[in-house]
Amino acid sequence: MKADLELVREVKEGNRLAFAELVQRHQKTMMRVALRMVRDWDGAEDVVQESFIKAFQGMGSFAERSSFRSWLYQITLNTAKNRLRSHKREHVGLDNVTMATSADTEKQMIADDVHSLLRAEVDKLPER
Repeated sequence: MKADLELVREVKEGNRLAFAELVQRHQKTMMRVALRMVRDWDGAEDVVQESFIKAFQGMGSFAERSSFRSWLYQITLNTAKNRLRSHKREHVGLDNVTMATSADTEKQMIADDVHSLLRAEVDKLPER
């Protein structure tokens, strides 16, 4: 079995099958990393796929000072963080939402609450 750095050199020379071997070797580990970050299976699959695409496209910049696995791990972490940031912006908290209601609706809600409280207190009274 070839070492990762040997496969990286082959990928840089144009051997796509070498990259496929790197993917097979590291996809389970990167899936666990992504799953811990995004906590969603489909989202984690997207993160891993995007990470491998980024790794393939950036293979020329991989300086081989670290292991391929740690480089890919960092790409996966950054991709997951970016995904979480973008999804956070898409969701609106209910604290920031103002609901418009008519005065009659509010009065009716208050009356219903008072009625419920009175009914509960009356039910507590003894039969006599």
